[in-house]
Amino acid sequence: KRLGLTGFRLLLNSLGDQQTRLEYREILTTFLAGLDLDEATTQRAALNPLRVLDDKRPQGMTWAETYRFILDSFRSRGLRIYALVGHEAVAEDPADRFRDAPGGDPLADPWVQQYAGNVLAIARLFRDQIEVIETFNEPDDWHGRDRNWIHPGWLAAMLEAVYRAVRGDTG
Repeated sequence: KRLGLTGFRLLLNSLGDQQTRLEYREILTTFLAGLDLDEATTQRAALNPLRVLDDKRPQGMTWAETYRFILDSFRSRGLRIYALVGHEAVAEDPADRFRDAPGGDPLADPWVQQYAGNVLAIARLFRDQIEVIETFNEPDDWHGRDRNWIHPGWLAAMLEAVYRAVRGDTG
């Protein structure tokens, strides 16, 4: 909320392959060893340093600090960061609401507006660390159905809303 994000859920799918995770674990262990951690966090770090990132206590690192650390660690190894901001950027699951053609003004849809605002907030927050940000990926993913998960009209509206948000164009 402090960063201007609302209705936001951020998911990290992977820390890479087994070798990457081992390297990252080593980097994280070194980083954590240099911090003044409380007893519970020290014990957690000794068992599995990756679990420290799951700390929900208010004195733990914020999600933004955690992701900055992760991104900086990868960038320090020469990796270029690509980010995909999917439907998970909005807490409300869209389910099947975008399968049919939009009616009315799809740009006025609250979910679309929330998504565009959250893409903008993520871009602002990590602009110095992420090289490319992609919005919705695989809109034709059938999700076990017989038609697109996102109708092309909705996808166009989402992309336009993000474009307007990033460019500061309100209409």
